[in-house]
Amino acid sequence: MKIINVLSGLLLGSALCLSAGGMLLYSKNLVPPFLLELTAAAVAVIVPLSFFVYKKNLASINLSTLLGVIAPFTSISTPAHTAVLLSFGQNLLLSVLGLLQFLGFYLFPISFVIVRMVYRKKISYEAKAENQNLNDIVSQEKNVKETKRNVRWCCQIESFSEDSSLSD
Repeated sequence: MKIINVLSGLLLGSALCLSAGGMLLYSKNLVPPFLLELTAAAVAVIVPLSFFVYKKNLASINLSTLLGVIAPFTSISTPAHTAVLLSFGQNLLLSVLGLLQFLGFYLFPISFVIVRMVYRKKISYEAKAENQNLNDIVSQEKNVKETKRNVRWCCQIESFSEDSSLSD
């Protein structure tokens, strides 16, 4: 399996856990609406990031790595998150929320950072090669457009000279 697919999958896994946790909290009326909106915003950032990571966009990979470092610290510094983790096993709801939190804020993000660091050279090389390929394609498209423009211009000149010779 390609490393880039693993990174993209880890982001999607985190987004899925955050979404499921948010929906569960919403369905049980356990958090204020602004926290659900914050969760939705986080998911709305993570999902497109996973797409751009899959496309080997180095800026997205770097931003995702930063988010992977920040996520556990954000979670552990939130008293409600700490309480859920400490209450794991007390009842089904708290256990499910704790598991989703562990996966979404700790396991997937930390795994992303570890994979990114272990394979940093390979990932950077692949991303740069992909960006170079895109630059080559854009350059080729520009050359094709320029060639077409030149051919049209030459045809117009020939047409003009034929018209001029007919009028003489």
